[in-house]
Amino acid sequence: MAKITIDDKVIEYSGNPNLIELAKENGIDIPHFCYHPALTISGNCRMCLVEVGTLCKNQQTGEYEKDDKGNIKVNFMPKPQPGCYQQVSDGMVIRTNSERIIEARKGVLEFTLANHPLDCPVCDQAGECVLQDYSFQYGFSRSQFIEKKRTYKKNEISPVLTQEMNRCIHCDRCARFTTEIAGESSFARTWRGNKMELSVLPGGTITHNYQGNMADICPVGALTITDFRFKSRVWFLNYGVTLCTSCGKGCSVMTSHKKGKVFRLKPVYNEKVNTYWMCDHGRLRYRFLNESRKSGHSAGGKKANFQSALSLAAEILKASKNIGVIASAKESLETCMVLSRFFREVAPTAHVDYRVDDAQVRDDRSLRPGELLRAKDPYPNSFGAREAGLLPGQGGATAIDILGAPEKFDAVVLFIDDHIIEAGDRLGNMSKAKNLIVLSPFESSLDSTAAVSFATRAYSETSGTYINIDGIRQKYCPVLPPLGDARDSWDILNQLSGLMGKSFGLDSIGKIRSHFKLGD
Repeated sequence: MAKITIDDKVIEYSGNPNLIELAKENGIDIPHFCYHPALTISGNCRMCLVEVGTLCKNQQTGEYEKDDKGNIKVNFMPKPQPGCYQQVSDGMVIRTNSERIIEARKGVLEFTLANHPLDCPVCDQAGECVLQDYSFQYGFSRSQFIEKKRTYKKNEISPVLTQEMNRCIHCDRCARFTTEIAGESSFARTWRGNKMELSVLPGGTITHNYQGNMADICPVGALTITDFRFKSRVWFLNYGVTLCTSCGKGCSVMTSHKKGKVFRLKPVYNEKVNTYWMCDHGRLRYRFLNESRKSGHSAGGKKANFQSALSLAAEILKASKNIGVIASAKESLETCMVLSRFFREVAPTAHVDYRVDDAQVRDDRSLRPGELLRAKDPYPNSFGAREAGLLPGQGGATAIDILGAPEKFDAVVLFIDDHIIEAGDRLGNMSKAKNLIVLSPFESSLDSTAAVSFATRAYSETSGTYINIDGIRQKYCPVLPPLGDARDSWDILNQLSGLMGKSFGLDSIGKIRSHFKLGD
């Protein structure tokens, strides 16, 4: 296996790794602005300068030459080299923190800061800004640049992004992302030299569905998400990794929240699903986690404690011979498994279905035209619901049938999620149901007409598993505390099974996974 020495640390490697990535994997940070592992190498910021050397070998004997102390001599290049461009080779010697390199970085940083305004007190990037970090490491307390700073006219570039070109350090990440990942030419470098500007074409705007990523990869505050501007300082936020549930792709995301409210979503690297990116549709749909949330249960349109609501639901299901069940692919695989067993063994019915969207009916697992990540199916776990068997039995009604004529059933069990609420008139006929049992994290007009309405936990408040359109199983954990007396859907079904004389004993997510052999 090939070897390279970085800061006197011998590192073995295989393949053809990038120097910055190889160093990072071994705990060595090479500072950089313009480099990004998913984009082509630009090499324009020069912050990643390193000393590059090779071992001295006698051309005649082929043996390494040594100094007086017995150490192998190293020939270093006369000038520092950009680390992002270096092709790693066996025997290469790298210095990333020598006095020469530190002085070079200080010089680069001084030029970078020459036109950069002191916007930190009002900049949304403050606290997440690598320019701040590097300024602390390599910057000067006083700048030698006394001339007037260059300024730009503020342009409207899109509804998603707000541009502050005065802060731009011209790393060009955003423009490379637009052309290389989003596949557009709507945003690029214009002019040259001191007048260079990253901007849209005259009179144009950015229209692709991945604009938020341009702000994510901006190392400073030149591009910010309009929706998040001035909402909160990042050091006041709490963070948790979960999944995006706005389509069947299931991108890994970081949830930023405070006092029980979600403030933003950002992508988390997931090699198999979304790599470094997420779409704007999923990024900006977080508001449903904050709005019209239900914290308590009701029976007959009036507030009720959990046990009273549970007892009434059990009585209704016991007395009903013809039950319609509209499940939700927003529920976890674990809940879908318990739900499937419940309506096979405890309250048997053939009228069970999760397919409320056309893409679910067609079992369409493809992406929308022109999209990198957004699936046609708006649900994160349609694959899991199908695997759990939440489909009509012989002669059973579909979810669309039940939504159209709920009065045909003695009782209807309805899972209300954010997608079906957004569909508008999908629930218009449900007030006709004879005995309606609702399970939902959200308040709706049906709470007043339902025989029983349970408050369930949103996916962000519980654990579970989703299976995305590619068949990839992804577990998620709670990132927010549950609201009020809201319960897990599987917990409600498990307790109902006990009241109806066929106890499952599945009172934890671990027991459910073990019982249905879903893995740890």
